[in-house]
Amino acid sequence: MNRYRINKGLARLAPLALVAVAAWCAVSCGGRKSAGDRPQPFAYPVVPGVLTEERAKADYAVAHFWDASDLSDLALAAAPGLEPFFADWVRELNAAAPDASSRALAATITAAGADSTVLRWFAGATEKYLYDPNSPHRNEDLYAVALDAILASPHLDSLERLRPAFQRERVRKAMRGTVAPDFDIALSTGGRARLHSVDSDLLLLYFYNLGCPACAEIRSFLENSPVVSALMNYGRLTVLAVYPDEDLKGWTDHQNEIPFAWINARTTSTAVKDDIYDFRAIPTLYLLDADKRVIAKDPAPPRLETILAGMNEQNSN
Repeated sequence: MNRYRINKGLARLAPLALVAVAAWCAVSCGGRKSAGDRPQPFAYPVVPGVLTEERAKADYAVAHFWDASDLSDLALAAAPGLEPFFADWVRELNAAAPDASSRALAATITAAGADSTVLRWFAGATEKYLYDPNSPHRNEDLYAVALDAILASPHLDSLERLRPAFQRERVRKAMRGTVAPDFDIALSTGGRARLHSVDSDLLLLYFYNLGCPACAEIRSFLENSPVVSALMNYGRLTVLAVYPDEDLKGWTDHQNEIPFAWINARTTSTAVKDDIYDFRAIPTLYLLDADKRVIAKDPAPPRLETILAGMNEQNSN
């Protein structure tokens, strides 16, 4: 189910779309010959047998995923099987350690930057898989790494740089590792508080809209997640549902939709969604630690559950 978009950003600028890149290459590159004008092989890396832990396997895989491919070859952008291979790499990036994924992604984009056609394809693919609000693989931490590498390339002209530059500014809002901006909230039980006054080892912010099907879907996921329930039962996790708009009557009428065990609140200023936080779609999730540092920014539900499962295991040990 598609999430409800509330900010289209630089929609007037043409995205670095995969289809457009493929068409451009078909028209513009047909007369150019190189040693790479042939089907490009894609070979999945063979993980050494000495690596037995899943995280270690993923770390190795992301670093060697493109070893059999010449990323400087302009024919790569039109090679059959490129996008499915790329999608598998993205899944491995999300499974690997953040540092390993960041290094592999930066190195791959930099290598792709040797040819402008390949760079444009990778720019479009990373946006589609890591930044699109509807992508199940979205990961803004990794996309920020990709944007830095893309903008470091000399192959993009000034117009092409506008979109990634604008996106980089947005992803830097409330990034992982930074302290989440504080703001006032009005509680459904009466009274007011501030985000940073909520005392919890882990705090999950669930920004939602009224009558939003995707919000109901994510809410159901959280309610029925065994790991979310376990951490809440341990007293380690608090879920704070925040309505960021101005329909006070609507918020009051829909309060029974929020689980009783959650904190139900609304913002007292639209600046939270318009400026302080980066809401590209609704619902939006933020996972914070006890010091209100961002652990994960708008993670897809499977990634959120993986992160929380690791924390639940630490609690069990």
